[in-house]
Formats: sequence, structure tokens, C-alpha cells
Amino acid sequence: MIKNNKNLFLYWDKGEDRIPIIHKMNIDNIRKRLENTDWNVIVVSLDKTSENYIENLISLPNYFFNMKNKINDLSTLGGNQSDIIRLRLLEKYGGVYFDTSTILLKNNIEDIELYKNFIKLDSYKLAGYTNFTFTRKNYNGANYFKNAKDGIELGVLFAKKDSKIIKILNQEIDKYWHWKTKDKTYIDYPLFKKYKLTKVSFLNEYHVHYTIFHMIVTRDILLLQELLTQSIHMQGKENSIKDGAYAITDRFCRGDSSYDRASPKYLLKAFTKGNLKMFNGTLTTLEDRIEIIAKMDLIVIPGYLRVELEKYFKNKEDYKNMKSIYSHIYKEVFNE
Repeated sequence: MIKNNKNLFLYWDKGEDRIPIIHKMNIDNIRKRLENTDWNVIVVSLDKTSENYIENLISLPNYFFNMKNKINDLSTLGGNQSDIIRLRLLEKYGGVYFDTSTILLKNNIEDIELYKNFIKLDSYKLAGYTNFTFTRKNYNGANYFKNAKDGIELGVLFAKKDSKIIKILNQEIDKYWHWKTKDKTYIDYPLFKKYKLTKVSFLNEYHVHYTIFHMIVTRDILLLQELLTQSIHMQGKENSIKDGAYAITDRFCRGDSSYDRASPKYLLKAFTKGNLKMFNGTLTTLEDRIEIIAKMDLIVIPGYLRVELEKYFKNKEDYKNMKSIYSHIYKEVFNE
């Protein structure tokens, strides 16, 4: 439960006892790395028998458990509910939110560069990693967001309690879900229509909260003063000056341009022994790739990229005994 103002939240809907091994290893790694710090790791869930059942910590909006009746694509439900939970936790308590796919590479949150910069100024209330994919555009194809690279991801967030930008975002998300029904497409939401957004401005309903985020900073540019961002990409890609959490996938999985759709099979190769070329043709060994991650703060693996890893690493012994990036990263976990 909540012990101080240094809380790191994660979420799995069915509870930690039913979490897949690939996510459980990440959580164990986070706990092991932070065990000698004053950071409190809390895995919240929708399991009402759990100590960390989410409504023991926050009040969920009255539409939350009815969202499945408001959408046509049920595959979007888990992600949208997860967004609502993380943003309310951070509004009430501040702290850190990690998706369970986040692999922590530092032994203290204070060692993460983005967090270091975030706590330097009181004016910063929210910090996150940016991705060009999530930059919203108007009907002319021009970017609404002041910095076109700053399409913020919601998977890793740092926040201070009672952040105005998070409070407004939560209010706008509430308005959207009170409006939404199965008969209404998200593209017809009045706020989006007001700004003449078209399909080029959207990915899909799963990402509707990203669009709402960009609409609130469009409407109130002063909110940007609360926001600190850092690129999620590898050094040299877009505006990245340091390897971000996508550096491995950028370098090894996204083709010769580093922009192609990432390949799960190439990510498996990047994580396991053997030689593999980077996007620029440079040949690397597993040891070379371990040296790359040694300079990173985090690794984030998108869901569709975990497919081959989940087939290959089936249990804790696989993570421990098969020579891989995992066996290097998690060695502290295995020595517990």
C-alpha cells in the first residue's frame, strides 16, 4: 500500500498471481533493483480479493465497468482501462507508472536521466517519453503539437501529485467516455470535430487517449510548461540525443531505415546469442548488444513484438539458463 511519496505503480487486471512469466520477470527485476531504495513498488489489479485492488487506492469513474458496452472492438478495452487507472493514480499520489513490459536497467529511479531532469524544477509536473507516431495532425497535415516529435507515450510516466495537466486530461477522458456509445464512432467526438481532425489524426480507438492529450495541450499551450519529455528512440533518430527505451527495436528490428514495422523474429535474435546486423549494416554479437543496453535506462517492448520472445522463454529457468540479454539483465533476480 501507499507508504510515502515515492511510489512506482504497475497494473495487471487479473492480479499478480496470474501474470504471464514475461511480465512477472520484469516486475521481479524492478523489485530487486529497487529493494535498497525508498521506492515502493505497487502492482494494482481488478482482483477484489487483492490488498492492492485498485479501488482501495482510487475511486474509479462510474462508467469504468461499463466500458465494454461502449466499444465495438473489445481488444481496446484493457488498454483504455489501464490508461484510466494509471492517470488517476498519478493524479492522486504522484510517483511513477510503468507498463509491465518495462525492463528497468538502473538500480534506482533517481538514476534515470528523464527523472533526474524532471525533479530539478518544481514547474515540471509530468514527464514521459515521446514518439513521432503519436503526434496529432490537423486536416492540412500540419502538427498541432508545438514540437512535432513530442507525441507522448503513456507506458512510462513520472508525475508530481495534483498535476494540472493530468487533472485536465482525466476530466477530458471522463467527458469522452460519458459521451461514447457503441453507436458513436470516436472520430465523431465533438472535441475532435471542432478541430477538424480526420482519420490521418488517429491510429485507432485503442489510442484515443493520446488524441485527447494532444487536444488539451492544443487548447491550453501553457500546459506545456508542466511537461518534460525525452525521445523514446535510439540516439540520432528524430530528435533523440540519448538512447531511449525503443533503442533495441530501432536498431535491430525496423529494417534498413529504422522506421519499418518492427519484426518480432528480429527482436528474438537481438535478445539471444548469435550475430545480428543493425539497421545500418553493422554486425553485432550478443556481447555488443549487452554493451548497448548498459548505456540505456529502460527497455520497453511493444505487445506485438513479444510474440516470439514468449514462445522462446517459457519459464524462469529459460530466462536464467539460456544465454541472452535477459540472463544478463536479470542476474540479480536469479541470485536472490
